[in-house]
Amino acid sequence: LLVGGQLVVILINHLPSKISGEELDPVRVALGARLRTMVDGTLSFFPQAHVAVVGDFNDTPDSDTLAWARGQGPDALVDLTALVPLADRYSYVYHGEQQVLDYVLATPALAATVVPGATHFLHSEVASQASDHYPLVTRFSW
Repeated sequence: LLVGGQLVVILINHLPSKISGEELDPVRVALGARLRTMVDGTLSFFPQAHVAVVGDFNDTPDSDTLAWARGQGPDALVDLTALVPLADRYSYVYHGEQQVLDYVLATPALAATVVPGATHFLHSEVASQASDHYPLVTRFSW
């Protein structure tokens, strides 16, 4: 996708749910690592690309799945959910417990283009009719 002359690559995912238990934890971790491999591969061919990994990871911010997907060092992906005020930082409610399971992970260059204050979860009746998760929305500017 070319936006304002910039190459933007969006990797959309929906990882397996934890509802069936912990036996799928290794699968989610492996998929997180695979997503990171895809980001690294994209950047090796297109070093100036802005890359976002978005969607339902079905895992918490401190999980191994997210750690593998983000990577480490100066090229680590930035978790844009951290830009959402803590009281509003949830995409799913399970037995009354608010959780973050949905993310936008962005390369540092893409994260630097986020419009301040323009990242939030859509906690609305309309959003809840489309999915059991609330979507994370962010806006970028070039």
